[in-house]
Amino acid sequence: SLAHEFDVVFVGNLDAERVECLEALVRQRFRVGVFGERTTSVVSRDSPLSRATFGPAAYGQSLSMTLARGAISLNVMRTQNAQSHNMRSFESPACGAFTLSQRTGELTELFAEGEEVACFGSVTELCDQARRWLDDREGRDRVASQGEVTPDEAGRVMALLTAHKALVETGDLERRIEALEVAKK
Repeated sequence: SLAHEFDVVFVGNLDAERVECLEALVRQRFRVGVFGERTTSVVSRDSPLSRATFGPAAYGQSLSMTLARGAISLNVMRTQNAQSHNMRSFESPACGAFTLSQRTGELTELFAEGEEVACFGSVTELCDQARRWLDDREGRDRVASQGEVTPDEAGRVMALLTAHKALVETGDLERRIEALEVAKK
């Protein structure tokens, strides 16, 4: 995996469970990159995770480029998504990244485990899966290719999705302002 700057890349905001997963990877000597908002303020100086590389949050086009910096794109669900999926469940494979995701019932219905994504159910399994897939570049490439999009194509798709989301949010905001103005009359 010398072609990648990192063994494992995580893009997102940190919470206790995500920190626990990332700390375990750092302890096992994986090269970890963490990209998100205020990530360094969540990680204490005495945490093993403080040895990781930190960078700014990545959205839209920069997301695919950031994920491409790692051999493995890590997806850890938040508590509210523990039984389902999150946006990264779709974004990461669509960006052509090899995705190692926390296993959920819904995720394994959406994606074939070991064929379209790799999964883990515990911190121990996370480290085992990361090692197994890091040592199998052909396998990673095969799984990642199921997304069938180049990082550049994925960047364009992500830029469109980001623009669409902004439009939807703007429209929603305009409707709420209008409703408040009507309510004042």
